[in-house]
Amino acid sequence: MLTQTTKVVPAGRTLTFTRRFRAPRLLVWRTFEEPYLLAQWWGPVGFTCPDVRLDFRIGGEWRTVIRSPDGVDIPSVYVFTDIVKPERIAYRSDPPDSDFWSGNPPPAYSTVIEFIEYQGGTELVMRSEFDTELEAFNAMKHGFADGTSQSHSKLERLLEQQLQGN
Repeated sequence: MLTQTTKVVPAGRTLTFTRRFRAPRLLVWRTFEEPYLLAQWWGPVGFTCPDVRLDFRIGGEWRTVIRSPDGVDIPSVYVFTDIVKPERIAYRSDPPDSDFWSGNPPPAYSTVIEFIEYQGGTELVMRSEFDTELEAFNAMKHGFADGTSQSHSKLERLLEQQLQGN
């Protein structure tokens, strides 16, 4: 049963997403550092994540492929810039040079995710900063916020399953 929604606040070049989960901070953290768990919730509703590769260290790469409902594979690459377990993960997107983007990859952005304990669970605060306000605006317009919110809903369902031992 979904109990929360993701609050999205755009401000200039930065999009801030906040979501509370009724799950311990270490469990929420684990869903980011374990490829098997990450693959179960990464991507909007209706998308799957058939490929996750994590080199979970500062300077390491995080590569994903999400598959749309119509079978289109969308690659993403991120480079970890900071990891402080279980408090914070930071990364910079590094759009892959692939035929998929036809020479027009999405804009790069930097993200910091904070895992904040509160009574009864974990608050996830994710700040994604784009190089320009226009890039942030276009990201919102093209579904970045909706996709992130939907991913968080899938994460909430996974956390509920993990807590129930399924």
